[in-house]
Amino acid sequence: MRSEQNPEHNILDKVSKHLLTPASEGILKRTKQKQAIHSSWTELEESIEAMPLGQRKIIQASIDEFAEKGYSASSTLAIAERAGVSEGLIFKYFKNKATLLRQAVFPILATALVPLAIRGAKNVAKAPHETARSFLGALVRERLEFARDRQKHLRILLQELPLNEELRSRMLKVLQAELFPVMRQKIHSFQEAGQLRAMPTEQLMSLLMPQIMGFVLGRTILGLEFSGDDDEDIEVLVDTMLNGIKAAPEKEKSTKQKKRTKL
Repeated sequence: MRSEQNPEHNILDKVSKHLLTPASEGILKRTKQKQAIHSSWTELEESIEAMPLGQRKIIQASIDEFAEKGYSASSTLAIAERAGVSEGLIFKYFKNKATLLRQAVFPILATALVPLAIRGAKNVAKAPHETARSFLGALVRERLEFARDRQKHLRILLQELPLNEELRSRMLKVLQAELFPVMRQKIHSFQEAGQLRAMPTEQLMSLLMPQIMGFVLGRTILGLEFSGDDDEDIEVLVDTMLNGIKAAPEKEKSTKQKKRTKL
């Protein structure tokens, strides 16, 4: 893999510098000599494991605190209590709460959550699918599983995206470089096969993606469930994306007949 052309690797280079503090720099440098940091979540967690115990506890506690209460309602004192350390230890590693978010939590989101989310969707798009229906169903299931696995981090990401221009810009660049081309090609192939509406592919993507995101976030963050069964609700979602919410002609006719009968 040529790192100079890989946005994920470039982000990792930056984040490894962000996470370094005087107390942990030497340990992380020795770790990097043994194993290069790549873009998987597991490897990022391994690099964090090389930090001093107190620093690791602070990072994990801050993620939990920000996810549950939001950045504004959180405090370094609450984070310290959750981590089981003194508030002074937080200030040893991080100047204040904003620095903790910027130097620890934000890099984790940018380095692991975003690229990992993109990788999962790319894997679905690259897999063979005979129909647009099967592709969309597989994509929704993968997004739903990912959101459930990383719900805490996703909550923080959703809080920060509207406020953090750097995170938003970085995320958009990675999406444009890594995911959009693959998705565009997949959707275009179904358009050519006559399974999806003939319209600008970018426009079709802009209509499909928000529906998937809304369904996933509604189910995982807001707790919106309908039938209570993932497969059944995903089937309804995909059918709605493909056919809209208008009643089928037979059903429309049946409904009109019933109305006439009542009159």
